[in-house]
Amino acid sequence: PDFPEARLLFASELKDEKPFYRQLAEEARRLSLEDRVVFLGRVEPRALARLLKRADMVLLPFRDGASTRRSTLSSAITLGACVVTTETPDLLPDFRRGGVVLCKPKDPRSLAAAIRSFLRHPKAKTILRKRLPLLQRLFDWKRIAAAHRVLYGNVLRGLR
Repeated sequence: PDFPEARLLFASELKDEKPFYRQLAEEARRLSLEDRVVFLGRVEPRALARLLKRADMVLLPFRDGASTRRSTLSSAITLGACVVTTETPDLLPDFRRGGVVLCKPKDPRSLAAAIRSFLRHPKAKTILRKRLPLLQRLFDWKRIAAAHRVLYGNVLRGLR
C-alpha cells in the first residue's frame, strides 16, 4: 500500500445485517486491509468530537454533494477537521475557496485521488487548517442567530 500508516475508521451505526456494511467489511478482507479498516459503530457525541479533532482527515462523500445542512460537515469543520467531501453545483462559493478538499459525487476514483493528493502533500493539513476560519464562520451560532433576528424583524415589519 502507498500509505501503510493510514487507517480508515467508520464511526457510524453500520450493522452486520446491512448489505453495505457487509460489502465494506468483505472488501477490506479481500484487500487484506482488515487491520487498517475499523468499524467503531455508534460513537457517543463527546467521543466523536475528540475523534474528529484528532483525525488527519474526515471523509464525507455525500451522494448528492456537500451542503451546509449536513450536521456531519458543519461539525467536522467547526471542530477544525480537514475534510474531503463531494462538490455540488449549488455549493456555497466559500467551499471552493479552500478549507476542504472537493471531489465528484458518486465517483470513487475522484474520492481516492483527493485522499491520495492530501496524504502525499505533508503541508496539506496545515494549508487546509489555515483556510478553515472562512468556513467556520458559516456555522458560528452567534452569526446565525443575528441573521435570524434580522430576518424575523423584517418579516414582522412586513406584516404591519
